[in-house]
Amino acid sequence: MIRFSQRFTFGLNILLVLGLLGLSLGAVGLIVQDVIHIARGNLVHGLVSAMGSVLLLWVVIELLDMEIDRLRGGAFRLQLFVGLALVAFIRKVLVTSLASHDLAGILVCGVIFWLVSRAESGKK
Repeated sequence: MIRFSQRFTFGLNILLVLGLLGLSLGAVGLIVQDVIHIARGNLVHGLVSAMGSVLLLWVVIELLDMEIDRLRGGAFRLQLFVGLALVAFIRKVLVTSLASHDLAGILVCGVIFWLVSRAESGKK
């Protein structure tokens, strides 16, 4: 039963990696679409959207890198998820209007990221 569970979990992890690969291709497609908007003269929309798309691609790359590292026996990195939450807040601020609750969320997430980074670097 344990061996079956391990194989099943490994299969699910492979599906996760394949899904992340698909998402990365989709993010590249979004960047290409944003560059087309810029080339057609819609500079403001294209630039703001491109920045959000690049951040999205960065998130997918980080998740994919972490999952591959974990499949090779690496440790789970909590710092990555806090950093991704910070990037998600920043992307939201770039794409939507700037509101005070967004800034507070970025600040809180930044402090948590700093604390987790210090804790993880202290373990090494």
